[in-house]
Amino acid sequence: MVVFLARYLGPESFGLLNFSLAYVGIFLALVTLGFKDLIIRDLEYHNELQCEILGSALLLSCLASVLLYSFVVGGIYFLRPLDSLSISLVMILGLTILFKPIEVLSFWFEYKVESKYFVIAQNISFVVFSLLKILLILTEASLNWIAYSFVGDAFLKSLLLLLFFCLKTNLLKRLKTSKKQIKRLISDCWPLLISSFAIILYMRIDQIMIGQLTTDNEVGLYSAAARISEVWFFIPTIIVISVYPKLLKVKVTAPETYKNNIQALLDFMVMISIPTAIFFSFFGGFFIALLFGPEFSGASDILAIHIWSSVPVFLGVVSSRWLITAGLQKIIFYKTCFVCVLNVGLNLVLIPKYGAIGAAVATVICQIFGTFVLDFFFNPVREILVMKLRSLNIFLGFSRLLKFKVH
Repeated sequence: MVVFLARYLGPESFGLLNFSLAYVGIFLALVTLGFKDLIIRDLEYHNELQCEILGSALLLSCLASVLLYSFVVGGIYFLRPLDSLSISLVMILGLTILFKPIEVLSFWFEYKVESKYFVIAQNISFVVFSLLKILLILTEASLNWIAYSFVGDAFLKSLLLLLFFCLKTNLLKRLKTSKKQIKRLISDCWPLLISSFAIILYMRIDQIMIGQLTTDNEVGLYSAAARISEVWFFIPTIIVISVYPKLLKVKVTAPETYKNNIQALLDFMVMISIPTAIFFSFFGGFFIALLFGPEFSGASDILAIHIWSSVPVFLGVVSSRWLITAGLQKIIFYKTCFVCVLNVGLNLVLIPKYGAIGAAVATVICQIFGTFVLDFFFNPVREILVMKLRSLNIFLGFSRLLKFKVH
């Protein structure tokens, strides 16, 4: 769908759409206030209070959505006061924020291990509005109408989730709020909220800063390159989710075996990511032209740089799981906040001079800092740092994998 939109809109309009989506996305991620894990935990341990917990969380999320939509609209008037199209797009796309609170109900499905209903709602909405977007492209609809299709997607997903919640539970009419629960949620969620904000800001700020410091055309080129680069980022997550529980079984009884298992997993990540990065460094231009068309040819140089962020990203997924297992979540928080600040600083220096290529360079540098450099400053993580550095020798890593057996 992204490819069709890019080909139809061209680099400038596609860039403006992605700028608006990235800008709204920063606020959208804050609506649920980072308390997903808290709510699931509380539903587990305080089942008798589930109506109060869900009701209080829903109220807080609704209040946050109204406040955040106000910030979104006010912010775009400040960033682009004379750009009526940008203001219009953000005001339309920002409406998705108002439907986001319904997602709180999906936490109940996760608690019941019935996330399939949330996934079904997402997939139905995605298919319906993907078809609608194709229709809009065929009828040469305006950018505003395409923006409305994103809002419709959010609305339908929320409506279906609410419908499933009503069909599968009798809780909707019983939901209520509690001052005690509201105070506790606010007190407990703020560290997670800050961490979530730092992560989403780090993920979205590139496109916003490119749009502010250069042109929307540059945003379009960067977005096309990043789409191809980041499409691979789901691979390490899937691998870790699949194999990590098995690796954990020996952590207490055989710590050295656990360490060898982690080393093998890191070696495997390098075996995937480095060849991928090399391949797209040389042949990325072909895929850019094939998927997005000749108008996006300038994205090939950006892709050749941005794709190298996949190496630290792949290793970072394993490293983060290792830290969580070791009870070192605070280190993830500190590293994320530092990398976010570093990314903004590098973008301010590099984007005005090098445009979207500067943003790609900043991304790679920040990923290297987050995965390798910052580990030097935290004693508890130096063990995993040594393993990550060892894995970068792809030949020795391949040799270790040939001898490796999962325990």
